[in-house]
Amino acid sequence: MGYPIALAGATLALGNLPTPLEMLQIFVAVYFIVSSMHIINGVIDFERDKKKWPMRPLATGLVERHEFVIYGILMGAIGTFLAYYWFNWQCALIVAFVVITGMLYINYLRDKIGFLPLMWILALMPIGAWVAFAPQTVFTPLPWLLYLFLAVHQIGHMVSEELHDPETKGFIIEPGLQKRPMLYVLSILLMLVVGVVIYLSTALHWIYLMALFALTAFSLISAVPMVKEPTSTENFRKANMVIVNYNIVYWLALGVIL
Repeated sequence: MGYPIALAGATLALGNLPTPLEMLQIFVAVYFIVSSMHIINGVIDFERDKKKWPMRPLATGLVERHEFVIYGILMGAIGTFLAYYWFNWQCALIVAFVVITGMLYINYLRDKIGFLPLMWILALMPIGAWVAFAPQTVFTPLPWLLYLFLAVHQIGHMVSEELHDPETKGFIIEPGLQKRPMLYVLSILLMLVVGVVIYLSTALHWIYLMALFALTAFSLISAVPMVKEPTSTENFRKANMVIVNYNIVYWLALGVIL
């Protein structure tokens, strides 16, 4: 999922698609960075993952936990180095910040204040890609609109993936079980608003706007069963699949429709 986001950030920063070599470099760097986060998360969530995903390599004992730790740190270091070597020190700094704060979140913050703070960390992905190609314009409105869009998306994603469990912590102030589907709907509507502002702020093709409205309508329709039955785990899972695919299609569209 990280690659379409980074590609869109780079494309909008440049005003056109990156070269094939640059796209390959983005893909490789994102692969190492995202893999590092998933590996470290797997180590810390070892006991939980044994119940939820018992066939994963770590849960089955195919790979030892200390090996996973080494792999995770190594891949994070490689991703940071590649960001510096291929792009610039500003990009490497953002990558290092995302990796370090992501590990801090997984190891400490999630259990203390919940899942939702992760959105502010993950939302830095398009900022890192923007800085890689146009660091001189990073403090203009557009990259931060991308940041806001992704942060709002993460609310809907985490509500549908994690907060269907009444025992799961979302933030310091907990929404009631009945209100969690409405938080999902609110995130979809806010994404629409931010997406329209992005359109008005750029020279994007009108097809982007049509895609945005279609994705919003489909996501809202998928939320209806969840609103009607907020205790149904299956409804949350279906809504989560929809919003995950929304994110992939949206960022791909944003990256190629100019």
